[in-house]
Amino acid sequence: MNTDDIVVGESLFALFKGEPGTGKSIAAHSFPETYTIDLDRKMSSVKSFYPGRRFEYDNFDDLISLNQRLEFLRSHCPYRTVIVDSITSLSQLSMRCMIKYRNPNPNSKTVRAGVPGSEIEDYGGETNEINLVLDHLKAINITHKVNVVVTAHVIEVQHQSVGGKVTNTSRSLVTAGRKIAAIIPTQFDEAYHFDVRVLGASMSLSEQSDDKPEYICYTRHVGDDWARTALKIPTCIEWTDRNFYEILQKRIAGDISL
Repeated sequence: MNTDDIVVGESLFALFKGEPGTGKSIAAHSFPETYTIDLDRKMSSVKSFYPGRRFEYDNFDDLISLNQRLEFLRSHCPYRTVIVDSITSLSQLSMRCMIKYRNPNPNSKTVRAGVPGSEIEDYGGETNEINLVLDHLKAINITHKVNVVVTAHVIEVQHQSVGGKVTNTSRSLVTAGRKIAAIIPTQFDEAYHFDVRVLGASMSLSEQSDDKPEYICYTRHVGDDWARTALKIPTCIEWTDRNFYEILQKRIAGDISL
């Protein structure tokens, strides 16, 4: 039987999504005592943003070692934050491994110039791997009460009517399979959308050259960009040149002074 002993904001299970360059990785690494599964290979840029900080991370080229590392963290996690950067690169790694290790079929119609293409089973393997990783991360979050942050890239999708007219646009997670892209957000307690806002955006590029962009995090649906939170925090958090984690904790505590 569960008891009501949950501390709000004690440990987040969060998805940080957005287009490239919107600050997802920088925001994730503002969290304390991080360990990163660096599938995007971007730790050099993260470290340049936080000079003097020491980061622990690993790169993975195969699913076996990745899953073994997550299994270890399920039983022993000395960190306060575990980051997967990103779910998009995990999708790509999964597809590469599915193609590499499946039984070769030289007569397959997907082979072009000796290069194997994707088959329906590969997408099933991608879905299974992403679900397995998310299960590991949930267990790490719940068992050890540590923050878990997963980053994801998005792509704009145009929705058309029967006549072919574009009715609206939205942004979807970038994965190989469409179904898993729709499932992933449902697994997280928090899902934030990151964006960059340029002051004077209606001006010409030459006039904007000296304008400093503002880094924005949306915690609830805004226009075409979906987001979700169960916390009593603002819908829009501006964190330019500031520590995102510290601002988020202040907002969770009800402090709106910054």
